[in-house]
Amino acid sequence: MNTQKKKANRRLKSVGEDCINARISWSALKELSIRQATLNDEVIQNILCGTPVLEDLQLHFCHGIKLLDLSLKPKLKNLVINVKESYFGDRDYDFKLKIVGPYVEILKLHWSRDNLRCKLMNMSSLVKATLDIEVIDDEDGEDDYQEWCPDMVKELVENVLPSEQLQLTNFCTLALSTLRMDVMASLSSNLKSLNVDCRGEEYLCGIERILQCSPKLEKLVIFFDYGRSSKSKSDGYRKGYWTNAEKPSCLGSHLKTIEVSDLIRTRVVVEFLQFLLMNSNILEKMIFRHSDHKSGLKLAEKWSSFPRSSQQAVFPVATKW
Repeated sequence: MNTQKKKANRRLKSVGEDCINARISWSALKELSIRQATLNDEVIQNILCGTPVLEDLQLHFCHGIKLLDLSLKPKLKNLVINVKESYFGDRDYDFKLKIVGPYVEILKLHWSRDNLRCKLMNMSSLVKATLDIEVIDDEDGEDDYQEWCPDMVKELVENVLPSEQLQLTNFCTLALSTLRMDVMASLSSNLKSLNVDCRGEEYLCGIERILQCSPKLEKLVIFFDYGRSSKSKSDGYRKGYWTNAEKPSCLGSHLKTIEVSDLIRTRVVVEFLQFLLMNSNILEKMIFRHSDHKSGLKLAEKWSSFPRSSQQAVFPVATKW
């Protein structure tokens, strides 16, 4: 199988020439990664037809596909699409991709703002999903977000919310603050693990909302970086806000692990984490991920002295990213 996999990857370096007319027959191939290739719908369909037991498909820095229809691929469980603007440079590629994946269980989408419009359809089997939008221009990134893809990102987030494990990075977390609460509640009822970025108060609003809508949440991972967001569009988190804030049901019955990293300095962040600590009744651990172990130990020691509802909670430090 390894020999066949290597052979397939060699062929796919010139996939546009070799796979349009040729019949693909990689009957034992289970994992396929295509990189830096010009594709089209006919080529990718030919590949899919010739790989009957394919379980893992990864497309890195490829362009030309309009439709990726996996509805006839019941064995294909893992899908990775990686399209980053930084790789393509100044080349003017227009990416418009529709993905149909009723059997996909693990999905990872990575892209930047100017080079992809993506639509997910029939992702009913999703268990684990990662959405990553990179905004190149940090100076006015939030304004750009509102201009270029709010509807697309909202739709993508809605399509992955039913998964059990969800990672939202960069502007995908921001999209949570724009979703209707009833829609979010109907979709995220089975969410057990949430990994998000928090780069400002507008992001925190989205995190607060999804906590309210995820009664089975067991693990919460947050990367804090207020320094990246030059503007704050929300002034709702005034001092004392969390004293009377509504307590998400997951804190009382399910949340066992909280993991935080990077800048835990601002008043808003500290008060939010104190709120979680005070209301997480069965919390087992609050992990502090820090590049410097000694500094992480000091941070953990400080937080272990704060009031908390779960006396069994421990405060370990992790340095590996």
